Order: sequence, then structure tokens, then C-alpha cells
Amino acid sequence: MRLPLPTIFQRWRFCLSNLIVIAGAWWLVGKAGLGLERGWWPCIAAFVAWGVGLTLAGNYRAESSAKGSRLIVDHLLISTVWLGGIWACGVRLNFGSAAGFIAVVFAGLWAASLLAALELPRIRLPNPKKLLAPVWAGIVLIREIGKLFQVKLVPLTFFVGIFVAVVAMSWFGRWAAREPFHQEFTRITRWTAPSTHYYPTASELANVVRQKARPGTVLVIVGGNSVFYGLGQPVGQVWTTVLQRELGARYSVVNLAMPGAAPVDGGAVIAEMLRNEFPRQIYLANAWACDSSAPGGSPVYRYIFWNAYYENRLIDDQPRRTSIQRVLAQHAAHEGLVELRGRVWLDGLFHFQDGWNYIAYKKFGTVWGHYPLGEIWAKPRETFPDEEADFLAQPTSRRFTGYYDAEELAIIRRRNAWAFAADSVNAKLKVNAEAWDEFGKNIDGMFPRALKKRTLIVISRDCPYFIEKLSPEERERNDLACLLTVQKWRENGYESTDYGRDFSIEDYGDRVHLTTRGGEKLANLIAIKVRDMSDRLGYAPPR
Repeated sequence: MRLPLPTIFQRWRFCLSNLIVIAGAWWLVGKAGLGLERGWWPCIAAFVAWGVGLTLAGNYRAESSAKGSRLIVDHLLISTVWLGGIWACGVRLNFGSAAGFIAVVFAGLWAASLLAALELPRIRLPNPKKLLAPVWAGIVLIREIGKLFQVKLVPLTFFVGIFVAVVAMSWFGRWAAREPFHQEFTRITRWTAPSTHYYPTASELANVVRQKARPGTVLVIVGGNSVFYGLGQPVGQVWTTVLQRELGARYSVVNLAMPGAAPVDGGAVIAEMLRNEFPRQIYLANAWACDSSAPGGSPVYRYIFWNAYYENRLIDDQPRRTSIQRVLAQHAAHEGLVELRGRVWLDGLFHFQDGWNYIAYKKFGTVWGHYPLGEIWAKPRETFPDEEADFLAQPTSRRFTGYYDAEELAIIRRRNAWAFAADSVNAKLKVNAEAWDEFGKNIDGMFPRALKKRTLIVISRDCPYFIEKLSPEERERNDLACLLTVQKWRENGYESTDYGRDFSIEDYGDRVHLTTRGGEKLANLIAIKVRDMSDRLGYAPPR
């Protein structure tokens, strides 16, 4: 006697029911783990339940009509569904969590495929009332489990499904990695950034540049943090739009700056990747006085660097390699660099994230995030507009209320404190030579030597509203820190300048971010520097 086959588990109905289970599990995991970013236990719990469901559903193999070609088709569909879950979710986990997740999933797969291949006897369940007795329930469970493992196993078609699913989805990921799907691009918005659990890949950002750059022009890639991103500047008035207008048709400006990014993040990686494809190129980013970031990127965005690294698209530069090795030796364990590199290495083989970003951007959202009230998180990311608030919509008195003055002034004082020491004899500024030497070594290994001469580092100065509240000695130290930082960048082979010394309070929306008026001033200043660099590098004929 064989176990009767419920209608819901027949052929396509069976696959449809599993898709429903997958959708439910994905929803639960997304809600509990915020896109699988905050802990592995919700993921494991949801997919253990999923595995149990598929294991029970695997009894469909007991029907004799399910043999032959139909069995192969069903296994291909089921395996594709399973691998789709791994492929879609795996990149959202860190490497250790992904390993545990995949182990649980494959345990369920084995159970489902093995049970699907069994010649199962009819299971005679006792009266439901008797199952309420724990002892009797335990005896029944042990007895029936024993019966299940006394039959032949034929799981081969399952592995065919695994192979086909991996090949098909990896092919789709590789296709997505070559497809430019950001049709209307001004800058990376909050909906295409890690802050809402969207992680643009190196290939994806490179395609944005290819799409925006006009043939025969000098490519200007903008990196840096939220200042160069254009926080507080509406999409039609971003400072890089003004920069493009100032530079004219001989240049193509692409803004890849991201909030919280360091000069070596995002745009710097893409510029390096496209160095041969766009040989007439300038990269510019902003930085703070006395500030240098670790080579290889900051914690949020360093995955882009390793993504390009494992695809062999970066320059093998000895000073940078030495600096990165030092960072790995010091910080790899507690900053999760080992797990990150493992995850990105796997992604380089299977292109998980490229394919899933295409789906999330063009078709439907896949992870929970911080969405406006009333918005549906499953909507394609391209449907969310760039709604950056305008600083100038508020008067200066509303932007600078004095409420946070103490905190902001503390940041300014603390930023360059390490670079100077008070001279006890004449009470004048004394430069900490040892600290500045270390600063020089750090920035020397941040970029490949071959790209330094076409890299412009712009030092951002703080709003005059706060600078005027410093003591005369503190203002002198702050000004000297900016000048020495520019000098150090230049000594190490980069182009560098600063801005903000002659800016007014109306040019700022807060301590560091510029209004559209300040953005226009910045664009005019940068345009002059970019033209000079272009002429010096031989990119454009002299004006």
C-alpha cells in the first residue's frame, strides 16, 4: 500500500504550493531580520520550517504515475525553487550566517529528495485523541520514522535539478552584470544605497558610468561622502549638475558619491576599473582635514572594492597591497573582513547580487527597509523618486538654531587635535611631526601610484557659523590643519585643494553640507581645477 497523494501536491500544484511557502518564509524572514541583515536565527528558523514542509510534501514520489520524465521535471522545478531561495537570500547574509543557512537548506533538500524517492507504505495514524498523550505520540513517531528508512533511495534527479538551477541563475546574474538598467541617473539615491539594504555592485556602478559618459569626452567621476552627494540639494539642482554645465560638452560628469563614504570608496573603485576603457579620466572626492581612511574602503562600502578585486579588475599596486595587508592583520577579525571577502568571492563566481539587484530595481523589492509611510516595500526601487529636501526651503535662522552648537563645535575641535601639540614655552601651535608623517604614509597607500596624478582630493571646510564661535587660537589651528592636509596630499602625488574659506553662512545647510547656492560656488571652483588638470594631463587642447 502506498500513501495516497493529496491533490495539492500533484505536479504544478505541488510546485505552486512550495512557491507560496517560499513567499511566506521570505516575508517572515524579511520582517524579523530586516532583509537578513540583523542576525541569522530568523533565517534558520524560517527555512527549517520550510524544509519540514518540503519533506512532508516529498511523499508525492510514492505515486507510480510520478515516475519517469514527470519525476525529472518536478525535481527540476523544485530544485530551482530551492536554489532560488539560496541564490536570492545568500548574498544578504554574512559568510558565517550563509554557511549555516545553506547547511540547513541542504539538509532539508536531502530529506525531501530522499523521501520523494521512497516506496512509502501507508501510514496508519491512531485516533487523534490518543495523540494528545505525549507518551503515545512519541511511540508512534519513533515507529513511523523507523519504517521510513527501511526502503530504497533514488535521489539522482534532484542533483540534475541542482546543477541546472545553479547554471541558469548564474547565467542570469552574469547577464544582469552587463546590463545598464539605471535609465535615469543623477546620483545614488537612498533607495539604491546600503542604508535601505540595496547594495550596488561594482559592475552595476560601472554600467552607470558607461551609460552616462559620452564618447570622446573627458570622464569626471565624483566620489566622496554626503557633501559631494548633494545632501540638501534637490535632484535638479545638485552641484554636479552645475559642474557639468560649467565644464561643457567636452566633459562627462558622473556623481557616485554616497553618504558616509570615504575617498577610496565607490567612485574610486569604479574609476580604477574603467581606467583603460576611459583613459581620459579624472576622479575627485572630498575629505576632511587631518582625515585619512583605510585602503580598501570603509566598513559600509568596502564590499565594492573586494567585489572588483576578486574580478581581477584593479591594479596590483605594491604600496596599496602592503597597506591593505596591514589593515587585514589588525582589523580582519572584529570588522568581519574574513566573512565579507568570502561572501564577495562567492558572489564573483555566481553573481548573486547582480541578478538580484536587477530584480529589486526593475521588477519588485525583495527586502525590508526604511520606507515612507504608506509606501509598499515590494515596489521596484526605480519607482521611488529622489526626494532630497531643499536646505533653502528654510531660512538661515531655522537651519542654525544653536541647539546642537556644543556637539558640532566638539567635532571640529576633536578632528585635528591629534595633529598639534601645545608649546608650553610660547603657547603657540606646534605641529605633531610624527602624526603628520603617519598621515602621509596612510594616504600614500590609499590609491595606486599610476592614478594619483589624475585624482583630485578636495578638503571640506566647516560652516562659518561654527568657525566664528571658536577662539582665535582654535580658528588658527583649524585653518592650519586644512592647509597642511592639502599640502600632504600634494606631497604624496595627488592633486588637492580646499573650499569654504570665503563661503558664507547662506552657503551651508548645516555644519558641513552645502545649499544649492554653496553648491554653485563649489562647482565653479572645481570646474577651474578640473580644466587645469585636464590640460596638464593632455586630455583636452589648451583653452
